[in-house]
Amino acid sequence: MSEGRLLVAKEGYVCTLTLSNPKKKNAISPAMFDAVIAAMRDLGEDDEVRTVVLRGEGEEFYSAGYDIGDLTPEAESEAQINARLDRIAAAADSLRRFRYPVICMIYGIALGAALEMAVNCDFRFVADEARFAMTPAKLGIVYRPHGIIPFMNLVGVSNVKEIFLGGRIVGAARALQIGLVNHVLAHDELAAFTYEFAHQMAGNAPISLRGMKRIIEMLTPTASLTPEERRETQGYLNLSFNSEDYREAQRAFYERRAPTFVGR
Repeated sequence: MSEGRLLVAKEGYVCTLTLSNPKKKNAISPAMFDAVIAAMRDLGEDDEVRTVVLRGEGEEFYSAGYDIGDLTPEAESEAQINARLDRIAAAADSLRRFRYPVICMIYGIALGAALEMAVNCDFRFVADEARFAMTPAKLGIVYRPHGIIPFMNLVGVSNVKEIFLGGRIVGAARALQIGLVNHVLAHDELAAFTYEFAHQMAGNAPISLRGMKRIIEMLTPTASLTPEERRETQGYLNLSFNSEDYREAQRAFYERRAPTFVGR
């Protein structure tokens, strides 16, 4: 089982949430997702916190994504899969819906569910060596519409297709070019820039911060699926998680080899 945990530290009006699982490149366990949800709920009732910084422990990795080391090939039921996806979505939503600004500070890699959480933050400040990827196509799964929408709002249709269908690593320069991140800094300048920005912003009028974030959220486009489209998307999800290719991807991970997909 994962040894990961979430560290919470406050300094003035700024609170830092640190994903701590350094032995696994700060991969996020189910308990860590739950801890993010609980922390954001508690911070929502804390009038002394007006900006949150999300980061990974150390200066080597933000996060390798969901800790799939906690999964056992062939063992997940459909209910367990949906519960896992619901947990990821709830953690991402807790960041997006927080009444004050949230900054994600990224060193190194930001993959999968960890990147989904990052795009649900208000800002992404990254080191120049940072790399990003969404790899559902390499894992034999179909991503939920709910998880794709924030990417659509940031980078647009064409770039979303490149990220999700290609599954390739995106470097910091390309991420800045397509709007996936806000600022790219030299490695040794990232923390100073992030916290200077965070403290300055936290010193602004609280009503202004809350009001404008909420208005921007209300103005952000969201996809509205018809009942038929919702059934269709759920069909794709069920098909992928029940497929031989999904099981093969899990086995390949444990056996440290490239998967061989057969399309069923």
